Amino acid sequence: MAGGSVGRSAAHVVSLDNGAPAYGGTPADVTVVSAIADLSSRGKKVTFYPFLLMDIESGNALQDPYSGATGQPQYPWRGRITVDPAPGQTGSPDKTAAAATQLGGFLGQAAVSDFAINGTTVIYNGPNEWSYRRMVLHYAHLCKAAGGVDAFLIG
Repeated sequence: MAGGSVGRSAAHVVSLDNGAPAYGGTPADVTVVSAIADLSSRGKKVTFYPFLLMDIESGNALQDPYSGATGQPQYPWRGRITVDPAPGQTGSPDKTAAAATQLGGFLGQAAVSDFAINGTTVIYNGPNEWSYRRMVLHYAHLCKAAGGVDAFLIG
């Protein structure tokens, strides 16, 4: 199963760009564990660096938090993640409790105790959310299931 007990048929399908996957999608957990274990077994130092890719297609109808216009830029840099509306825009929650609420929604409530490892499989039994914290903790547990890594980068 890919993505922590999500089978291929239930997994989100990445958008297509000129008929090909825009980013290639996320590798299956077993592939991640196997790659880490293989590199480690050959004496290689392993650095794991999970990061977000913004799968926003051309011609979307999402409101741009930076301008208020309809249609966010195609496949933007993840550094564009912001409060909505963005700082400097009318009605921005920047530096308010509402901004903290938006950030909390992005980060999520998943906790280390919501995860278990069974062999090389990561099992999640936490809040029903697809959050940044859940993603990072899931990958940290995959690294542990593979025998560990030399560095784990977040950012």
